Amino acid sequence: MTKNKNTIQSPKTNRERQYSAEGSLNGIELYDTNGNKSKQNIYDTNGNRIKSEYYDAYGKLIKTEHYDANGNLREYFRSKYDTNGNKVKKEKYWGSGKRYATEHYDADGNLMFYNRYEYGDDGDLITLYSHNGNHQLVDRMHFN
Repeated sequence: MTKNKNTIQSPKTNRERQYSAEGSLNGIELYDTNGNKSKQNIYDTNGNRIKSEYYDAYGKLIKTEHYDANGNLREYFRSKYDTNGNKVKKEKYWGSGKRYATEHYDADGNLMFYNRYEYGDDGDLITLYSHNGNHQLVDRMHFN
């Protein structure tokens, strides 16, 4: 999102709206009582929300939601951090709430391994794929 001179701040609501040069809403940022960004909504040129981002009190991105043009949740991501503020895990979910991937990181932010989940038509987990940090498949488990 591009910030420009068309930014309106409202201290009463701890909200900042951002507009394009043409006047359409690009985004809304919400802030906690300490002035830290807690949420950001991003909009397409038609005014539809396409993404929401949620932040913790330390400014770390903890959840991202992606929406389709009709406003339906397509997928969302959750990130977890260690006590030093390093991202150690990222989980990816379909809009239905089914997890489809989990990524694990070391303290330096390097991808160590990740898992992909495959579900059957009945919604049950049927295959779990495990990959190393170089994206090489190292294990595959099938479930009946």
